[in-house]
Amino acid sequence: MRLAMLVLTLSFATAGCKKSAPSTPATPTVDERQACGADEDCAVVETECCDHCNGGAIAAVHQDAAAEVRAQIEAACGPTTCTELACVEEPTAICRSGRCGVSFNGAETFGELPR
Repeated sequence: MRLAMLVLTLSFATAGCKKSAPSTPATPTVDERQACGADEDCAVVETECCDHCNGGAIAAVHQDAAAEVRAQIEAACGPTTCTELACVEEPTAICRSGRCGVSFNGAETFGELPR
C-alpha cells in the first residue's frame, strides 16, 4: 500500500513538470571578415599551411581582412612539407548574399575561417 501511494504521489508531482525541449544546434554565423557587398570586396586566402593545390584549403574574406588572416595562418604554421603540384584553374573570389566565397573548378564554396 505504501509503495502504491508513493508511486501515485510521484505521478502527480511530476505531472506538472515539462520536459525541456531538445536543444537545436546553433546556426553558424558568418565571420564578419567574410562580409561583402560585391565580388570586388573579396580576396581568396589560403587557410592551411599548404596551399590549396597541395593539400591545403582556401576561403575568401573581405579584402581589408586578407592580410590579417594570412598572417594568422602563417603564425600557426611551423616547418611544413607540402606536395608540389600545380593547379589548372585559379580560384576566384565571389560575393553571394553578403558573404565572400570562392569559385573554383566550377563550384562555389563558402569555407569557415580559423579562429
